[in-house]
Amino acid sequence: MKISTKIGQKKNIPVQNIRLKDMVGLGNDLQSWTYIAYGGWSQGTGFLSKPLFLLFSLTGFIVAAIKCSQAKGTIYESHLLWITRTFAFSFIGICLIITPLILLLVNLSTTPIGQVSIMIYSLLCLILLIILGVWYQRRMKKGFLLLKDNKSIENPKALF
Repeated sequence: MKISTKIGQKKNIPVQNIRLKDMVGLGNDLQSWTYIAYGGWSQGTGFLSKPLFLLFSLTGFIVAAIKCSQAKGTIYESHLLWITRTFAFSFIGICLIITPLILLLVNLSTTPIGQVSIMIYSLLCLILLIILGVWYQRRMKKGFLLLKDNKSIENPKALF
């Protein structure tokens, strides 16, 4: 049985030794794994409205973190580092934004001054989360477009 693993390439594989990765063309190909990491990572952008999507983003982060060591010296190393850093910084940012709001809700929700401060801080949290979401989306789109053009990210450790 011949199975196509890449465009134009065929492998003769006995039927009993067929694996899923041979059928879909995935192996240790770093480009495929980088696309998988971007795909999972991009599906996690709706995590505030749909908490299940955080699982997709986490999956993309884990794939990127695992494959980063295998991608040393290739253009994919910069992309995988870009994904892991963006996920880590956005996760830390969300924790830093949401944690004080939760503490305010627990401690000050019964006093009138506490209710006003909760409303003001909630508005501030919303603005900060929107800024964080725009930053996350920008980095995701920039990285994916560079990967599509087979270009590395010039400075994957930069925040912008």
